[in-house]
Amino acid sequence: MASDEEPQNPFEFLLRDLARAMSAQGVDVHRLRAEFAELALSAAEVLGPEHRAPIEELGRVASRYLPESRVAKVLGLEHELSVRALHPRDGYAELVAELGDYLALLEQAVAGSMTVSGNPAAQGDPFGFAAISQLAQQAGPMIVNAQLGSVLGHFALASLSRSELVLPRPARSDVTVFPLALEAMAREVDAPVAEVALWVILEDAARGPIVAAPVVADRLDVELRLFLLDLRADAEALGKRLTEGGGLARLANVEDLSSMDLAALFEAPESPARTANLRELTATAAFVVGVAGAALLELRPRLFGRATWIDELVDRREQAPAIAALASLFGMELPEINAHAERFAAQLVLRDDAAELVARALGDAEAFPTLEELGDVASWAARVALGEGRPGPNASDGNA
Repeated sequence: MASDEEPQNPFEFLLRDLARAMSAQGVDVHRLRAEFAELALSAAEVLGPEHRAPIEELGRVASRYLPESRVAKVLGLEHELSVRALHPRDGYAELVAELGDYLALLEQAVAGSMTVSGNPAAQGDPFGFAAISQLAQQAGPMIVNAQLGSVLGHFALASLSRSELVLPRPARSDVTVFPLALEAMAREVDAPVAEVALWVILEDAARGPIVAAPVVADRLDVELRLFLLDLRADAEALGKRLTEGGGLARLANVEDLSSMDLAALFEAPESPARTANLRELTATAAFVVGVAGAALLELRPRLFGRATWIDELVDRREQAPAIAALASLFGMELPEINAHAERFAAQLVLRDDAAELVARALGDAEAFPTLEELGDVASWAARVALGEGRPGPNASDGNA
């Protein structure tokens, strides 16, 4: 006679055995992440001196012209730049090391374990949800790290520079670019490799000091951590909705299907706090991209003339699957960020006080622009001139 602890559903035997097998194997999920990243990175060619040298030498060219930008002077870019040309595999290693805390939070968030309260057998568990939950607890971290490894590997393969995404990175005095991706992009936009590389070097040189500035670094750290904590809370809430009373267990009664709101099981409520934080994250990223964009707008006519490939390059990077995927994992919507940044840069570059405004924002958290002010630089400048504090994230519900 079967005991009360034996599975009542034959499929539970398989599910429980799979969970035990994975637990016994002791899979190193971080090694699994690296292995999936390597699947992507194995497509990268060898990076030889013939790729590195021409691009590294462009540091001298960039150093010569950067001081001609008022904004670049504020960023302390009057010294000679050192350019590092890296292989994607090295870029992946640096990315994982530098984003370690955030990747750990992301892993915990997405792999949040599903739980079953009470006694599943007593509740009636015809579909084996208890066994599915146990299996999810074992398989979740494996699946998430495999996905993370794949996204990070493909991102490293597609990245043109170290500042491809506005993420917290340690302060460095050098510029970091990836020649293999630069050469591929030059072919796609039908432009000389040297010109594409120079544009990316100038962009990375400008973005680096902005991301490293304490005001920006603190904002990014707080905003990303809050986003990932919200993501974890959503995952845990979803697990409870799916496995506790009122969730999928109701499927045992077919009569309930007509009245059951299945979509609601998978929806995460959009709280005012979450909305406000994502707006702040968008504002921070758009400010970094926009300030660097303003610096390049000042240099573009002299260095690149009427080159149309620059706009195509921006569009292609925004739509690159691996770049968009990693941005999305950290709550960043690139089309929205770039749209705000473009409007901000276009207005900022026309102002005589552009350098002063940037300096104030980088030196004083209260002077940092809101998302609305990125689209109305005159109002931002007026507030800063009056010495007024920064409006709270909920001060306006409108879109810039």
